[in-house]
Amino acid sequence: MLWYICTAVAGMMVLFFIANALYKRTNHYKNQTWQEEHFQRIPDGIEVAAIGSGPGLYDVDLNNGVEHGFNFCQSPQSWMYGYRILRAYQKKLKPYCIIIIITCPLNFAEKKSAASAAYHVQYYGSLPPEDIDMYSRWRNFLRKFPLLRHPKWVFRIIRDVPLTDLEHNIKILNRSEAEVSAYQLLKGWLEQSGLHDLRDPSQSEQQRDAMEKRKGWLRQTLDLCEENKWRPVFVIPPMCSEVCDMVSPEFKEEFVLRPIKEVSGEKYPILDYFNEDEFQSNDLYCSAPFMNRYGREKFTKRLLADVRKVYVDDEKG
Repeated sequence: MLWYICTAVAGMMVLFFIANALYKRTNHYKNQTWQEEHFQRIPDGIEVAAIGSGPGLYDVDLNNGVEHGFNFCQSPQSWMYGYRILRAYQKKLKPYCIIIIITCPLNFAEKKSAASAAYHVQYYGSLPPEDIDMYSRWRNFLRKFPLLRHPKWVFRIIRDVPLTDLEHNIKILNRSEAEVSAYQLLKGWLEQSGLHDLRDPSQSEQQRDAMEKRKGWLRQTLDLCEENKWRPVFVIPPMCSEVCDMVSPEFKEEFVLRPIKEVSGEKYPILDYFNEDEFQSNDLYCSAPFMNRYGREKFTKRLLADVRKVYVDDEKG
């Protein structure tokens, strides 16, 4: 009897390993791990790099836009992890490398989800364990065997989904989709930050502690740039008009521009594309905050041209 039990268990384990391996070949799996896979292809001698959250990941193409570039952005990515990523991969960056620092409306505000261990799992594939808060070996183990957590995903081996990584991201928003996406984005932002809207700049008072903490991480990032002779440039990326209408100029000044200037002392340039008419069309977006492939190509071309105006190619420092 024991032999039969052991044989059955061994057979089930073999079937599980086969199913797990087959699942990891599916588009469904690749759609969840393409950001992590991106970090396995970091080149040497990087001359232009980007850090920041989702809009930087979706809007800026440094793989095809420049000869020696790499986009370190993630969705999401906090100031703390942006600093840790630059520190972890600093040997990959050349002196005088241009560092594009993506800055969005609530980057300096509180983020409640960061208190959850699950939030930090997204960095397991891009940073060593000592650089990840609340690191768990068990969670890292589960990353390698996704069917343990989600057994129903085994059916994706038979019924797969289309790829939705950056290269295959050609979805175009219509007006109604943009409105729904913008509403969902606003709802998520407010829940995470504890704010009541994105128009009242006086809310910065209740966010003072959170903003000071995040400015501290940004200050460390700029110090790292100076140590390595890198050249930072702050970039406020565009978003579709439905999102821009929700954010007042006064709110953006208080929650984005003022904190940057307090940290950098206006030493480094700020390129603000948030409300630019050139990038307001929904045809350029796959969701309210993120550009599709067409938008990314258009914006990257403009961004790199503007960066070169700020930091002339042959300028050293």
